Amino acid sequence: MDSDYPFVPWDGPTDARVMVIGERPGYDETRGRPPRPFIGKAGLELFGGWDDRGDYHAGHWKKWVGVPREEVRVGNVVPTYRHGENPAPWEIDEWGPACLHEVRRVGPDYVITFGAHAARYLLQTDLPMDLLNGCPHWYTHIEGVWSSAIPIVIPVVHPAYALREPGQQDALAEGLRAVRRALDGTLAPVRPLG
Repeated sequence: MDSDYPFVPWDGPTDARVMVIGERPGYDETRGRPPRPFIGKAGLELFGGWDDRGDYHAGHWKKWVGVPREEVRVGNVVPTYRHGENPAPWEIDEWGPACLHEVRRVGPDYVITFGAHAARYLLQTDLPMDLLNGCPHWYTHIEGVWSSAIPIVIPVVHPAYALREPGQQDALAEGLRAVRRALDGTLAPVRPLG
């Protein structure tokens, strides 16, 4: 595993009902003491909080999903930071099994992926995010992982992408509303991909 770059570990309860999996940490996540996932600009967009200037951001997660961050296990497929880079295929191949191990260990009911790299890795698909966004799927790609329950994976547009592309704000909100409907039991998963 690549140890030349700052590592950002998982955060949140190890018995969480909901897990959030992003693509990779940003610079701000590595500066936290301790380092934490989703505390930079994308994290403020998603979960809310105070920024470096002292401005408060409400965040979309609480508004649309309603599950407190303190009850969510949060991490990334690739837990190491590289300036301005999306995860490379070799990094996902290298770190992906550790991510899946964490999902097995926690055993959540729901896994929310943010961004195409996380969604495509967990769902083993090449479908574009505009087709995956907000669409719950049964997660069935690892045999023998869960004895009685299989988590539901819900891909959502990454909040960093929504910050860069203002037209994606609606897609982010749509994805988060779908997460809420799935958690409430009013949006059923589609058949497994593959």
